[in-house]
Order: sequence, then C-alpha cells, then structure tokens
Amino acid sequence: MKTLTMTKFMILIGLSSVLAFGSNTFADNQDNQRPAKHRSGKMHKSLLQKLNLTDDQKAQMQTVRESYQSRLSSLRENSKNIRQQKKALDSTSSNYVAQMQSLNAQSAELNRQRADIRAQIKHEKSLILTNEQLAQLKTLKAERQARRSERRTKRKNRN
Repeated sequence: MKTLTMTKFMILIGLSSVLAFGSNTFADNQDNQRPAKHRSGKMHKSLLQKLNLTDDQKAQMQTVRESYQSRLSSLRENSKNIRQQKKALDSTSSNYVAQMQSLNAQSAELNRQRADIRAQIKHEKSLILTNEQLAQLKTLKAERQARRSERRTKRKNRN
C-alpha cells in the first residue's frame, strides 16, 4: 500500500513539473511574438525588392519615408497617450461616458490623420515607380491577397 502511494506521488510530481515548465515555455513564446501589424513593413519591403528599384528610386523612397516619419511618430505617441488616459478613467465617475466619448473622438481624429498621411505616402511612392513597376506591384499584391484568402479559407475549414 505504501509503495503504491509513493508511486502515485512520484507520478504527480512528474506531471506537475511538466505542466509548470510547459506553461512557462508557452508564456515565453507568447511574449516574443509580434502582432501582425508589425510584419507589414517587412512585407512591403519584400514587395519593393521584387520591383528591382534603381538606386535613385530607393533614395527617393527613403526620402518620402523619412519626410513623414516625425509626423507619424507624433501621432503614434498621441494615440498611446489617449489609450493610457482611457485605462486611467474611473468607470464609476459621473462623467465617465462623456470623458470616454471625448477620448474616442480624439482617437478617431488621430486615426483619420494617420490614414491621410499613409495615403499621401502611397501616392508619392507611386509617382516614383515606372508604369511597369506599378503593374508588377499590382500583380504582386493580388497574388499576396489570393494567398491570404486561401489561408483564411483553410483556417475556417479546420474549425
């Protein structure tokens, strides 16, 4: 009887250590993963590399990117401040809804400004590319969209 209890105890210790180490590994993995929105810059770079840009075009692209960088980083910082203000609000406060609506309006305005800047950047970059490069870029984007749709369909069918 005593050995049976000891065996159960050893199995329990073994399982709990596996669970403890496994959950730590899983948590570490989750922290190291970047959100999808951060990968878009890499995808954009790979698309531009496939277009075989000249050195002059690369320099012009870099200039366009740098010319808007300070404005975009300022907007990102303002958005971060608004998110922090939202988290700091007291939901039991009598003017909570009005404060949240005000912050939401500010956030929407920042998003609109960011979208306007991104559209301007896209327009300026498209002026740098030749007609052939624009056609190739359109084709590459369509192929990427098709692959994305295919992955979504596979994911839906899995569930």
